[in-house]
Amino acid sequence: MASTRRRKLPTTDRGRARRGALLEATLRVVAREGAGGVTHRAVAALARVPLAATTYYFRSRADLLVAAFRHLVDGRIADLAAARAILPERLSAELAAASWAAAMGGNLRSDRARVLAEFEMHLEASRRAELRAIHLRWEAAAMDYFTAAMRALGSPLPEADAALVLSVLTGLEVGELASPTPDAERVLVEPLLRRLLLALAPATRA
Repeated sequence: MASTRRRKLPTTDRGRARRGALLEATLRVVAREGAGGVTHRAVAALARVPLAATTYYFRSRADLLVAAFRHLVDGRIADLAAARAILPERLSAELAAASWAAAMGGNLRSDRARVLAEFEMHLEASRRAELRAIHLRWEAAAMDYFTAAMRALGSPLPEADAALVLSVLTGLEVGELASPTPDAERVLVEPLLRRLLLALAPATRA
């Protein structure tokens, strides 16, 4: 069985930059070919580094996948923490819908491949226990943020409604990856979210 023990993390700026480039290249390979396409050779070629660099930092392709998913999820959790920190005590359905639609649209516009890699890795977590723990950490952070948001919206069942909103957002994002809608943020995502949030917390109309 392949080892998933991580090598010692680099301590120099150059080493950290090279390791980061390898993780980003791994995510691009996942977006292009799925997790099954990740090999040391494919990642090294995309990162434009010698093949020995990947084996220096990562013992196996399993190590590459785990480290890349952790790298991605750490960034997403940091974004959620930042959003949680500025969440107002009271939130309107209109403002929440507009903000979440803009966030989704921005992610899809700025780095569609990264969003695709993210979904591929979450799916791969159903097959790999070492990825499942990372997925669960992301899920807990997402539920923490959306539960707080639904509480600010005045939902009587913030945890249940957070799970519902998160499921809808996930479904919309998958749909936009598979079959993009022209101007989806304005014509699809925001109106649908606004309707959902007003149904869940009708007293929060702006």
